[in-house]
Amino acid sequence: MDLQPACRGTPEALARDLPGGSAAIRNFRERLMTCVDAEGPIWLMGETGVGKARAGWLLHRLGCRAQKPFVVLDVTLDLEGQIAAAADGTVLVAGVEACHASRQSALQAWLACWSRQTGPRPSIVLTVSDREALARHAMGAGGAISGRNHNGRNDIRLAVPSLSERREDFGSLCCHLLAEEADEGTPVATVTSDGARYLASLGWPRNIDDLRACLRRASHRCGGVPLDREILAAARREDVLIPMAQRLAEVLGSYLDCALEDGGVVAPDLHERLIEEIERPLFIRVLRSTDGNQLRAAALLGMNRNTLRKRLQKLGVGTPRRGSR
Repeated sequence: MDLQPACRGTPEALARDLPGGSAAIRNFRERLMTCVDAEGPIWLMGETGVGKARAGWLLHRLGCRAQKPFVVLDVTLDLEGQIAAAADGTVLVAGVEACHASRQSALQAWLACWSRQTGPRPSIVLTVSDREALARHAMGAGGAISGRNHNGRNDIRLAVPSLSERREDFGSLCCHLLAEEADEGTPVATVTSDGARYLASLGWPRNIDDLRACLRRASHRCGGVPLDREILAAARREDVLIPMAQRLAEVLGSYLDCALEDGGVVAPDLHERLIEEIERPLFIRVLRSTDGNQLRAAALLGMNRNTLRKRLQKLGVGTPRRGSR
């Protein structure tokens, strides 16, 4: 999150930083504008990667504290020193639900002290993953979307919309993200309308973080060509396959650690066993995708058909019936 560029406290400036015309994002922008000068605590709820921390920064930059300090609290360090550095600026506490119980207690004690403080004090913005997490970790906040809780605090709660609620925003959102990613002096990549529709049809487990990574990968490989469905699909496959390869390496590492105990006595035929463990599910999946056609399966695997047939026989893998999935 870039904390350098300043934005002006207007709805137009907010629309530049939170682009899109969907009802979800328009409603969120309207609610956010009503909170820019609130002391808080302001609780920003939303799935991982929807931009809660960025929304917290915008609350600071749009309001009367724009020229005051903005402190992202590190809950593992001295709280009092960091909060003192914020003065009457803004303190952002990100991922409250991930804090260790002892640190949550310290935060709760600090919030209680903050609510009794008179005179200048920082605005407080906290982020949580969802309403359930808020209920568990709100440290005394009330149950209403906004209102005074039993500690006398005026807690405000805003839900940051996920990409699944913003399907019509993908065109403008992609342009915004690509502009942020572009190096100085480098032409900004563009997304075709077909590409934007393709992206809108996908699930985004890490929301904007996931979308940004996909666009970055696609723009690096496109050579200045507008990002269409084919380019974006290829980048999306890479984004999925890379973490899968990392998880596979972890699983293989555990398997090998176990197999190599006592000098490998447990698995003297380690190489052959490991190859079989990998090939069996691989061949089964590839044969399913080709409806049992061994010639096409061999081509996908990059091996000779006779070699594939021999390996299938050795592994005891039968050819699935056509049409079975």
